[in-house]
Amino acid sequence: MTKCTEGIWLWSKPYVFERDGKRVGLLLMDTQGAWDSRMSKEQSATIFGLTAILSSSLVYNIQNRIEEDKIDNLDYFTTFANRACDEGLHKARKGSTLFQRLVFLIRDWEHFEDNMALADCKEMVQAHLESHTNEKLLSEERFEQVGRLMASFENVDAEAFPHPGKNIPKAS
Repeated sequence: MTKCTEGIWLWSKPYVFERDGKRVGLLLMDTQGAWDSRMSKEQSATIFGLTAILSSSLVYNIQNRIEEDKIDNLDYFTTFANRACDEGLHKARKGSTLFQRLVFLIRDWEHFEDNMALADCKEMVQAHLESHTNEKLLSEERFEQVGRLMASFENVDAEAFPHPGKNIPKAS
C-alpha cells in the first residue's frame, strides 16, 4: 500500500452541525503513520503529541487486534507528549488529563460471527480492550505502563470493523 499522508493534514473547512442545541464544529485531521520508516521515533512522537493535544477524539487505527507493541507505542508517545507539555497546558486543562478520548479502531477484526447481534459484537470488542487495559489482569511491568496510558486520557474505548472476507478482489 502506498502512503499518502505526510505530516499533519487538516480538512479546509469544519463540518458545522447542531448537537444538544449547540453549534458544534468538526475538523477532520489525518496524520502520517506512527512508524514511518523515514521518521525517527522522536518525530513520530511529536506528530502524535500534536495530534492528541489538538483532538477531542484520537483514533488509533490498528489492524486485527490490540497487541502489546501497540500499547508500547502509545505509552512512549503519551509519555513523550506529557513531558513536552509545560505546566501551563496542564493548568489550562484544570488538573484533568492532558488528552481527551482515545479510540482503538481495530480494522479487519476476524472474530465476529455471522448473525451476531450488535450488542454482542460490542461486548466482544470491549472484552478484548479490557484484556489489555484492566490493571488487575496485567503483569507488573504492563500494570505501570497501562496505568500511565489510562491516566493520560479521559476516556479509552475500542471499535472494530469486520474483516471484509478472504474473497475480496485484489489489484493485479
